[in-house]
Amino acid sequence: MTWVLGFAGASIAVLGLAGVARPGAIFAWIGRFAPMTRWLFALGIRLALGTACLVAAPECRHPQLVEALGWFALVAAAGILVIGPRRLDALVRWWLAFATGWAAISFAFVTAFGVFLVYTAW
Repeated sequence: MTWVLGFAGASIAVLGLAGVARPGAIFAWIGRFAPMTRWLFALGIRLALGTACLVAAPECRHPQLVEALGWFALVAAAGILVIGPRRLDALVRWWLAFATGWAAISFAFVTAFGVFLVYTAW
């Protein structure tokens, strides 16, 4: 099951690199989604990543950390479920306006997280 986590990490790292290179394009892409679509996507990604982390954790290089990340992702999914699409949309719009100056740093952290997932999974 670590291959799923490794693939997810590689996808996250590629998205992070794209954001470092062209943050405006990533922001525009995120901004094009309807609020309900963004909410479902955010919820689904966190559920999938949390589940993948929990299932793959025993086979990873850092099983306790990966398990903790899995639980964190599932708690984040529960938070997104509770706040709903309207509040998540307000949060996303705030982040898109706020993060413009910090985009490279934000996406560098995304890249590092993806690389860590690949490292620990493979």
